[in-house]
Amino acid sequence: MTGHGISHGAISVMNAIPCGIGSTIGIDLTTEATFSPSDSTKITLFDRPNLGTGLVKTCVKRTLEWIGKEPVPYELTVKTQIPPSMGLKSSSSVCNAVISSVLDHYGVVKDPIDVVRLGVECAKECKVTITGAFDDACGCHLGGLVVTDNGKNELILNKNIPEYDVVVCVPDRMIPKNKVPVETYRALKNDYLALVPDIENDYLDILDKNGAFVQKIIGNDDDLVNKAKSLGALAAGISGTGPAFVIVTEKGKGKEMAESMGCNTIVTKTRNKLITFKGGNTNGAIDVPPSKSYTHRAILISTLSGGKCRISNPLDSFDTRATCEASRSMGARITSSDDSLIVESNGLHAPDWTIDVQNSGTTMRLMTGIAALFDTEVTLTGDESIQKRPMGPLLKALEDCGVKCESNDGKAPITITGPVQGDNIRIDGSMSSQFVSSMLMMSPLVGRRMEIIVEGKAVSRPYIEITLSIMKRFGVEVERTETGYIVEPQDYKPCDYRVPSDFSSSAFPLVAGGLSGKVTVDGLDMSDPQGDKKIVDILKDAGCSVTVDGDKITCASNGRPKALDIDLSDIPDLFPIVAVLMSTAQGTSRLYGAPQLRFKESDRIESVEKMLKALGADITGTDDGCIINGVERLKGGIIEHGGDHRLMMAAAIASLISDGPVTMEDDGCWNVSYPGFVEKMRSIGLRC
Repeated sequence: MTGHGISHGAISVMNAIPCGIGSTIGIDLTTEATFSPSDSTKITLFDRPNLGTGLVKTCVKRTLEWIGKEPVPYELTVKTQIPPSMGLKSSSSVCNAVISSVLDHYGVVKDPIDVVRLGVECAKECKVTITGAFDDACGCHLGGLVVTDNGKNELILNKNIPEYDVVVCVPDRMIPKNKVPVETYRALKNDYLALVPDIENDYLDILDKNGAFVQKIIGNDDDLVNKAKSLGALAAGISGTGPAFVIVTEKGKGKEMAESMGCNTIVTKTRNKLITFKGGNTNGAIDVPPSKSYTHRAILISTLSGGKCRISNPLDSFDTRATCEASRSMGARITSSDDSLIVESNGLHAPDWTIDVQNSGTTMRLMTGIAALFDTEVTLTGDESIQKRPMGPLLKALEDCGVKCESNDGKAPITITGPVQGDNIRIDGSMSSQFVSSMLMMSPLVGRRMEIIVEGKAVSRPYIEITLSIMKRFGVEVERTETGYIVEPQDYKPCDYRVPSDFSSSAFPLVAGGLSGKVTVDGLDMSDPQGDKKIVDILKDAGCSVTVDGDKITCASNGRPKALDIDLSDIPDLFPIVAVLMSTAQGTSRLYGAPQLRFKESDRIESVEKMLKALGADITGTDDGCIINGVERLKGGIIEHGGDHRLMMAAAIASLISDGPVTMEDDGCWNVSYPGFVEKMRSIGLRC
């Protein structure tokens, strides 16, 4: 098997030579390496013919020693986008990529920070670094903002930062390491130590100050800095010991900045922490998280019950924490105890503060209806993604009932002032089932008989069934009609409730088994109203071997899947992982019926199409899904998930059917619905 390794470039925030503390920011210039044993050693250095082979040979030799392997002849290729001796950390990037490619060939997983430390040792041994460049190597390999103690090879800080465009002004000259005036830098030790406390929060300002120091040392004038600042640069200065000059600007403005600078430039962007999935053969048994949908509803209905409720087996995720905070704003007391949430409420009142739902669309939509019960203003907002998601049909339904609704053109932030007037609610159910659930959950407490009329083709109907089942468990009966529902005035009754396991989360390990091995998922109930249990039928229809034994479901691979036509109208959350399943199916698949996918955490149709195309799939998005012509294997690559948890997890599973690794930003977004996803997948054989 050919081993693949990847690393990137970085720019300096603070040079480590003066005081031993260094800081860098990862950028999106790439170095890729491949390694495989051969009859004779052959090293090919694309784009770096002047690098020499000493550094890469040392990296291979030291890596083999590290993992206890005998020396072997090999073929090694290195391709890089990073110009050498410019202060953009090219040597560190090469070391990281080569070491990673050797580890990948032998199937050995090491902590990325240990990969970096070995690369630093190799660079020191080959005398291509002054301080060991631990800060540079960490910035290249870990991404994000990095602060290190280079004397101790210790990582002090590594965090994600907003995405910026970066313009690199590349001069004609290089500065070899043996020409750097080290003692001149070290004379600035106290000046640099004074900068250290401010790096985490003022890294762009520190980049400016560092650049000014280095500029004086290497004899550059201020013309480029002044010009960049006049054009709106957020920060500008020399990177490393130069001579490359870097400009940090707002996202989307890099190209314009580069064209205005009048010099040779490279336009790239900052790069946050990455995670790489390298396929494997899956085998084993795991459980999956509790249902996010059930947990949200159970927390809110417990709050509305006006008593004490115990919710056992709740999902603890970013989204459900947002719902807990929304409940607390209305006076509920919520505590954790023995894998349970204790929800106590007495004398519910309008929220005491603006409700920030973070990235939770469910919290936003369900709370909007509840907010209409109060006769005072209630404001709800969320992150950038939430502020793009349409709320128009829900707000219109409330406005038609006399509720005052203020919004940003039908999107958050929104302000609701109740109470609800009249005795019927007309709600468009064609965009989101959560709009209907919001009206259902609120209606028993209006104080009079309410008729809910659902207009348009209702989507994701199983989620409405989940809402109705929880309402019934808490003592509220709902009458179904031909056009919707009738809800009489009723009180929610406090009770204890157990959240079932989540079928939408189970889809990821089950598909992993169906594509590459055999996986059993424990704790699933096929009688549950969750629509996403449809994944079991989809896997069977695709030709996978599927067995159901009580609460255990096992899925095993039978070769390439069969192409299918799949109606996603009731199961939109399965779209990303089912698209991955069909990407290597034999024939043409059509996924359809879910136009609401355009309004999820991302435009999921566009995002899935972009993701799978980047990995080598033949996929075309449609208004309500996609068409996929199955290929034999995906090729792997770097994808952008934009913080969409289901997209990220689907891409990870796609590595099982990819010839190369699948790399993406490591922002922890899977914690929205599947805490521990990476560790769980690793436990059944997914290499990462």
